[in-house]
Amino acid sequence: FQVAGATYEDLFGAWIFAESALAEAAAQNPDLEARRLAMNPYLEVPPPPDEDLDPVLEGILFHAAVASLARNPVLRLMLHSIASVVAPHLIEHLGVKVVPHDSSEDHAEIAKAIRAGHVPRSKELAGAHTRRLVTAYRVELGDRMNQLIDWR
Repeated sequence: FQVAGATYEDLFGAWIFAESALAEAAAQNPDLEARRLAMNPYLEVPPPPDEDLDPVLEGILFHAAVASLARNPVLRLMLHSIASVVAPHLIEHLGVKVVPHDSSEDHAEIAKAIRAGHVPRSKELAGAHTRRLVTAYRVELGDRMNQLIDWR
């Protein structure tokens, strides 16, 4: 089925907005301990991933940790749902490469900003991170960016 006449370009625009908004909300969370617990596992850039670990799942887990810090459950659900469907849909239905670049450095920087409660920096870093992913997906998708989203 198609989503309200939306194109992949529309989806990516929503994804950039969603990740930026979630990082902003996460950094605004007044519970310092919650921010520490959620972001501490991402503060260091991990060694190269084990072949058995799914890089898409790793990314989804990081973004779920960020979303968990948004204090509005409706916002958390709506915005996280955009991000959690983008990569699996692109991979499974459009044959896009799994991950266009290693996101661990981006995730570490975003985690540090959220943990410290730096609201503008968190939003900026999350937006830049998502724009890097979107740029790579745009190159790979080419003209398909203007196609209607075909959810299966």
